Amino acid sequence: MIEIIYFIILQSLFYTLFDRSPTFRFYVRTILLFTAMAFGSLMGLLAAPLTLINKSIDVNATATYFNGLVSKAFAGVQVDVVSGKQHLRFTRPVVYVSNHQSNLDTAVLAQVYPERTVIIAKKELKSVPILGQVLQAGNNIFLDRKVRQSAIESMNKVGNRMEKDSLSLMIYPEGTRTHQITNTISTFKKGAFHLATQHGFDIVPIVNATYYPAYDENEKRFDKLIVQVKVLDPIPSAGKSVEELLKETHDKMSAALAEIQTIKAPCRKYETLL
Repeated sequence: MIEIIYFIILQSLFYTLFDRSPTFRFYVRTILLFTAMAFGSLMGLLAAPLTLINKSIDVNATATYFNGLVSKAFAGVQVDVVSGKQHLRFTRPVVYVSNHQSNLDTAVLAQVYPERTVIIAKKELKSVPILGQVLQAGNNIFLDRKVRQSAIESMNKVGNRMEKDSLSLMIYPEGTRTHQITNTISTFKKGAFHLATQHGFDIVPIVNATYYPAYDENEKRFDKLIVQVKVLDPIPSAGKSVEELLKETHDKMSAALAEIQTIKAPCRKYETLL
């Protein structure tokens, strides 16, 4: 009986803190966010042996699907693709680029992640338990940063692999998390655009609305939210310089970002996590 009383008291305390303390709510949902990533990786790992039987099984798509499912159900991260969903499927390799804001990007992109799409990962990640095995099983591309070669040479190797295996690539051209609080996209690095121009790949931008003020790591805020996403029309690279392609992509993503928003979902007093 005493255990039941303790449980009721702790539960009441938890939901009181969850409702009244934005910082407490931030850490709870952040833990759930990383739990979703771990669960997605585990499901991808479980799917990996099945590729020996059925080559059409997509380990990356499996991992991201379950990551997005758990993120939506328990961390309160919902995605609304307002346009361009048809551009998430291609029979030819393309380069997907997206704005890079924070840890929340993984939960958002997991809900729109294209099939037969890989990422570039550091070679060191191969040794990370579960994550390393999932990355390898998903045919993701590993680069050894200790091997001295130019960025152009590295991107050329990536492009050759994409052509050989008919894979698309997902990349953040900003290079690092920007923690944006306004509708501003940072300067792009040239790697993705060298890749596209070298191999004639189209650029397909995926633009996520600015998460602020519903989510902000610095201010420790993480409310239930609906993130609007736009998938833009493919941008051909043929006949364009790296600089021209980069500028066109940046301009179109900036314009799209101004047209979408993150909506803070309504909350109830002493809300559950669902």
